[in-house]
Amino acid sequence: MKPNIQKLSNSMQYTIWMPESPVSNILIYFHGGGLIYGTRNDIPYALTSTFLKKGVEVIALDYPLAPNSSLNTILETSLQSFLELYQTIIKPQNFNYMLCGRSAGSFIMFLLANQIIKLNTIKNPTKIINFYGYYDLKDSNRSKKLTDKPISKELILSINTTNFIHDDSALSRYPLYLYLVEKGELQKAYDIKENKVSKYSITKEELKKFPPIFSAASISDKEVPFKYSKSLKDLSPNNVFYPLYYLDHDFLKEIDNPQVQKVLQNLENWI
Repeated sequence: MKPNIQKLSNSMQYTIWMPESPVSNILIYFHGGGLIYGTRNDIPYALTSTFLKKGVEVIALDYPLAPNSSLNTILETSLQSFLELYQTIIKPQNFNYMLCGRSAGSFIMFLLANQIIKLNTIKNPTKIINFYGYYDLKDSNRSKKLTDKPISKELILSINTTNFIHDDSALSRYPLYLYLVEKGELQKAYDIKENKVSKYSITKEELKKFPPIFSAASISDKEVPFKYSKSLKDLSPNNVFYPLYYLDHDFLKEIDNPQVQKVLQNLENWI
């Protein structure tokens, strides 16, 4: 299960994990981090193993990070990356594929899926897996204090916010994310104006056209409203939702928790 790192023509990188059994499906994964920080390699071993056991090839994909890149650039690059993977890996073998996102990665995933469905020129994903994500930016400018530790202005100024970056393996940009969330300035970091927020929203009618969606979120999530994941279940009888209780937003980090293990078992059965 040794990962293999590859590079796309747009300079984005991706990591592949191959199952020991013949490939039956492909999964493309988008990491979390508020579009500000994070790395494609944050996918937990237990989650990767869940897919590999089912013969699913896992591809974790980079995308540009804000505010160094605008949200438009992030989404355009993600579509370019996906289309290249589709043409070089998915289409030649006639594989089915799934999309998986985690928090902000789910936001990218949902918008990408919507674009694919609207394009109507390539095969749609067969399933979508959403861990505590969202499908619009209505909550993005709400000020949230996610840490009791003071964040110094000097630390924020020391973080590069201009040069192009698409991977934050050391998670060194995490303080910047905390700062922007506390100030309610994520939309500014994404280079979008408040009157343009609806451009980055997916309607309930559009979501009804999606393939089956698996969602899981914690009811005590302080970063992303629980209602996003919960609401998806009501849109289609094919959608499933698993609530977790009294865990943090990013509960996939708590892989030894019985609730998390149960969610992964449910996911394995659902795949």
